[in-house]
Amino acid sequence: MNSLLILLAIVVIGFFLLKYTDLKHRFRFFMVIFVIVFFLLSFAYVFFTNDLDLTSFSGLLHAVKLYFAWFGTFTGNIIKISGFAVKQDWSANLSNFTAG
Repeated sequence: MNSLLILLAIVVIGFFLLKYTDLKHRFRFFMVIFVIVFFLLSFAYVFFTNDLDLTSFSGLLHAVKLYFAWFGTFTGNIIKISGFAVKQDWSANLSNFTAG
């Protein structure tokens, strides 16, 4: 619930800031908003899928370790997918193409 309030506050502040800033500031603002929303949603995903205890220091430490392990796996998978896509032959093979 608190995450939703934070997200709503960010959106409302962003709406007002967009009226008074130029394009460069808008891009930076959207990037900051994207990063904040990504971290909120990803931490919520890790929190709810693993039933973490944030009331004690050891539980908080475990949650942080688990989140960074998840984040490392996530970025590793993104790198693997990007590398695989780059290595593909994306040129059109027109020799097998038959106009029908």
